[in-house]
Amino acid sequence: MKETHQVYQGIADLLETMEQALFHIPAQLYELRLEESFTLLTNFTEALRSIEESYATVMPGMNLKGSEMLHQSLFAAVEAYQNSDIEKIKEVIATRLLPAFGQWKAELKNQVKASIS
Repeated sequence: MKETHQVYQGIADLLETMEQALFHIPAQLYELRLEESFTLLTNFTEALRSIEESYATVMPGMNLKGSEMLHQSLFAAVEAYQNSDIEKIKEVIATRLLPAFGQWKAELKNQVKASIS
């Protein structure tokens, strides 16, 4: 149980960091710092992978419905970065990635709470 609690605490810490990254990306783009903002997106993606792997160890077989939408939003953001389209990146972050992350995060937290109860 202690190990599970540590996993959940690690997930909570990563969620906060991920959210901060998503809110910082538009500021980087406003300053035309495309490369730095892409690094933030890469860090976000790595944190997502880490959470998904950790979650799978403590909740095997449980899937988050919001994962697919979050992954699709990430793909759209990466595609906009590949085209160096700053306005499109801002749009994808604001209208797709942030909402998808919010839904996914809420679903994850609800499942974690349910498993602890």
